[in-house]
Amino acid sequence: MGIDNIKFSKPGLAKWRHYRRSEDCFLVLRPDGSIYGQYTTLCEAASTVGRRQKEDDERARKTVRSCLCCQRQFQSEGIHNRLCDTCRRGGGEYNPHAVAPRNGRPR
Repeated sequence: MGIDNIKFSKPGLAKWRHYRRSEDCFLVLRPDGSIYGQYTTLCEAASTVGRRQKEDDERARKTVRSCLCCQRQFQSEGIHNRLCDTCRRGGGEYNPHAVAPRNGRPR
């Protein structure tokens, strides 16, 4: 499939680009339009674009959120991450398994 198995951005959201400069030269452009690198094959250029775009997308998803349990601010990894580490591990006042155990049966 290529060098990497990369999750690509939606087509309209891609910022990093590559294009053919000559027969054996492909350029990778940063989001601001400056040149990031020069590659001899399309595969190398495309995998670099995919990696850099994935890193930018992950960086954009990370933000400071309030914990749904204790309301403290913490560095979230994305929309799926809504509990701080203390509450997720059950170290705080909240224990999710005390209310609903993992197997779903009441205690």
